[in-house]
Amino acid sequence: MGLLDFISKKEKGLIQQESITTDIEKEKNVDPNFAEKLMSTFYVGGGLSEADYQKCEKIWKENNNDRSKVLQVVVKLCGDIDTPQTRYLRALAWSFNRVEFSDQRIKAINDYLNNELYKEAYENLVGSIERGLEYGENFHRAIMLEYLAGAYCHLKMYKEEEETYQKIYDLHIIIPNGCVTLAKYYAKRGNREKAIQLLKEEKNSILYNNDEYRAPIDKYLEELEKKERGINKHVFIGYDTFQSAFIGDKYYPELERKGMALREEYKEVFEEHRKYLENIDLYEYELKKEANEKNKKEYIFNCLSDINIFPQIQEYYIMLNSLGYDYKIEYQDKTSKEYPVFRKIISFYEKEKNYTEAIRLCDIAIKCGIKKYHGKTSIIEKKKKLEEQSKKNKNEKK
Repeated sequence: MGLLDFISKKEKGLIQQESITTDIEKEKNVDPNFAEKLMSTFYVGGGLSEADYQKCEKIWKENNNDRSKVLQVVVKLCGDIDTPQTRYLRALAWSFNRVEFSDQRIKAINDYLNNELYKEAYENLVGSIERGLEYGENFHRAIMLEYLAGAYCHLKMYKEEEETYQKIYDLHIIIPNGCVTLAKYYAKRGNREKAIQLLKEEKNSILYNNDEYRAPIDKYLEELEKKERGINKHVFIGYDTFQSAFIGDKYYPELERKGMALREEYKEVFEEHRKYLENIDLYEYELKKEANEKNKKEYIFNCLSDINIFPQIQEYYIMLNSLGYDYKIEYQDKTSKEYPVFRKIISFYEKEKNYTEAIRLCDIAIKCGIKKYHGKTSIIEKKKKLEEQSKKNKNEKK
């Protein structure tokens, strides 16, 4: 569940406020209450009065619909007023802006978190009603700390980034899961062993008894332990990542419904594809340690099995594109921009000097519409090279 799913009703503009700015503030173009309304236009589902909507729309047009410039208008509308509301709006506006404003984000968030928090920003957070206002406050603090950690990361201030994730962990709340965010920091910095240790130790905590808290820990621990065995996390563009049903500024609910139905229809084949890829990763890892016949057979079996379902995967993307999305959607795995199994099995047979099978797989790849082998080499060029190697190998045996 993304952080924006937990933005408060106040932040979404669902609670309206009457302007209480003074005449002096208006003359200086300072209006924190309107700044908050303008900020609400960055959230899905923001509710504004018709008059406020027109004012916000005018500002967007005056700034050529440039998000960064509009966010800077939010900051300007807060002026030099120092209240929980203005400190919060500055922190949020710089957090939503581009990474080039990381310095401003860090200053604004620290200024906000080191002073009284803006109660209206968290009193209506999802979960705070059920779990109490203190939970809502801590949850709100964790959100801002995540924004802060991102800025530290961009500026390569890794010590401060780690300390920030540690602060989230020390809040001991269910969402966001501070244990997982800290573990992901360790893994990102190349300390996978420390990440695994942290996740395993968390199993002894009281919070771990909560299903909502336990699930992401178990899931990420499994992912890291798979990586220890050479298995990558495979994420498929257009299937695992949801395709937006917004085209231009218009939302198409029927397009979204059809997209979800198509994903469900092809769920089994994609999970099968994921399983084969994980097994291929595993046996590639095992073959580096010991290239015995068992490992070779398992590797070949999973590669050929994955090739057998390629037409169905290809069919899914053709169907997805036919629904009406107006941007390019094509197969892409998190670990590769192409369907990798053809290259993998061809390369394997080439190393085994089994040129007959390698050439046969090239022919299958060509029939399947695969054009690229690797880098700038096409599959046709690879086939010709294998044919030359095969001929040379036969001549050497004579």
